Amino acid sequence: MNLEPPDQLFATTLYDRHQPQQLSFVFIPTRSMANRFVPELSVLKDLIDPNANFLRTIAPSYLPAALASLLSPPVPSNPFSWADTPPPVGYVFVDPNSIGFAEYVAFSEVVPFEESPLRSKSLMTLAVATGAKIGLIAGGATPFVLLTVPAGIILCTAGVIFGPALGEKVSKLIGV
Repeated sequence: MNLEPPDQLFATTLYDRHQPQQLSFVFIPTRSMANRFVPELSVLKDLIDPNANFLRTIAPSYLPAALASLLSPPVPSNPFSWADTPPPVGYVFVDPNSIGFAEYVAFSEVVPFEESPLRSKSLMTLAVATGAKIGLIAGGATPFVLLTVPAGIILCTAGVIFGPALGEKVSKLIGV
């Protein structure tokens, strides 16, 4: 009898010690994806939140601003309003109380990433990797920052990671 290994994902939540804010991440390895490959960002947007009306691809240099935008006070339709027409590099406006934590998260090796053995990587290292794409999804129930790399998908939100809504979205991604 040949048994297939179960699908698996890796999750973590980082809490700011100085302010009531957190960022949560789920890494879904390619081997756990429904067809064993990482879909395009537009396909992922439809799987995660078909009601979202905003999908934007950004450059890695905007990753800290994107994370800080998740932490800012809620904007009904689009927390990534600055991404509609990105300002010149160095001129992204985000809540100053969120940018320090967002930069820490972007540059520190804190996201669990499947390698042998399992280890943490920084989002920025993954964002500049060959074949990486960064997408912003807003306008639906929850805004997300999404990174796709050949090894899998990293889904980031400002909410606490294990909730029924996010669990349902992750289940769609792995085809369960």
